[in-house]
This record gives sequence, structure tokens and C-alpha cells, in this order.
Amino acid sequence: MNYGIKGVKRKQAALNSKNKKRSSKETIFELSGKLSKTYLLKEDERVVDFEDDTLTIASSNPNKEMLFRRLLRYDTLCKVLLPKEDVRDFKLILKKSLDNIE
Repeated sequence: MNYGIKGVKRKQAALNSKNKKRSSKETIFELSGKLSKTYLLKEDERVVDFEDDTLTIASSNPNKEMLFRRLLRYDTLCKVLLPKEDVRDFKLILKKSLDNIE
């Protein structure tokens, strides 16, 4: 499901209020489509929300770069939502990957 800019902000606000106990070290990401139904949780992950064909997961993986590299493989079916620092870092890794292709 594509939320658009405003929709993502609403989703982030909902996750923030729903998960006040969320560790600041957790990365929240969202999987959609077929991947949301077939994804197997890793040892350091838990389901935060599941609706329609969207699965929201919290990962406490301390190695963010390794997590982001794995998430890159999911292409457009994955979106990093929180925290903002992780969203920024994920975009930087994505940009570096794209620059290496060109």
C-alpha cells in the first residue's frame, strides 16, 4: 500500500503513539505485497502491525548497515519508517548503491 507523503506521516504518528515502549535503537520498517505474507521474522525482529497487505516490523539489530543492505534486496516492497536517522542513513546507502551502478 502506498501512503504518499501525508499518509507516511500519519502512519509514523500512529506507530509512535502505538509503540511508546519502542526502544530508540529499533528500526521500524514496512513490507508490502506478497513479501508481507511470506516474510519470516529474524531473531531480533517483532511484528508491530499487520493490516491489509502491509506488515510493519521493529528490528533491534545493532548492525544497521547489515540490516539496511538486507532491506535493499526487497526493492520497492520495503520502506524504512522510523527513526528519522535510520531513514536518512538508509537513503544514503541506497544512493551509494545507485551511484556504483552508474
